[in-house]
Amino acid sequence: MRYLILFSSLLQVLCLHKVLAQDLTLHTGVSFVSMSDMKSLRQQKLSDFNVDFKVTDDFPAYWQHGFSATWLINPKFRTGFQLYTTSTGGRATYADYSGKVVFDQSLKFVGLLLQGEYVLTKDRRYEIAGYTAVGQGVSWLETYYFEMIAENVKQERESYRSGNRVGELGFVAKYFLNDLLFISTRCGFQLNIPGKLIDSNGNSLYVYSNEATANWTGLKINAGVGIRLDNKKKGS
Repeated sequence: MRYLILFSSLLQVLCLHKVLAQDLTLHTGVSFVSMSDMKSLRQQKLSDFNVDFKVTDDFPAYWQHGFSATWLINPKFRTGFQLYTTSTGGRATYADYSGKVVFDQSLKFVGLLLQGEYVLTKDRRYEIAGYTAVGQGVSWLETYYFEMIAENVKQERESYRSGNRVGELGFVAKYFLNDLLFISTRCGFQLNIPGKLIDSNGNSLYVYSNEATANWTGLKINAGVGIRLDNKKKGS
């Protein structure tokens, strides 16, 4: 039901494009996350080995790409949506004369958020606004385990997904190169309420007897390029 409400609201917003100015923006940036459950999952998976694993990737900040569209409601307020995707991952390895162990974790996320922008200050060339956004997202986790001890080889691949509720708060600045084209930068903090990770059979992933989640809470920074289509100017 919550997905139906979200998309119904989005369709209502899209209908505004015939009468109001609109901003269309492509943006890219970085997403910072902690992924504490994923780090605990790695520790749990490798706990049987009394050796020091080398962590070559530890869920670093990674690229985020997206698209946003907003419509002018009044001179101070815009509303619209943003659609974006991001990813991160982890890898731990160990190798010596007796064998090799590798554990990979790959995570992806796609989010769709309804957002509102309140213009704080602007002139002919620039605009600075505060924004808030709420919506839904989907996480995918893939794990790969490889173990080779002497001549014995063991491999495991597992896939999970979860639904996440998303809220975001931040600032966006736009600089207009002309009446049509602008560049923008956005900085915000995103709060996730993650759902449990489940496999294709509906079974939950557990970490130390607790249901595991992929939590994308963290700082988001991006830059973009966009166009402003002002229907009032076209009609004048």
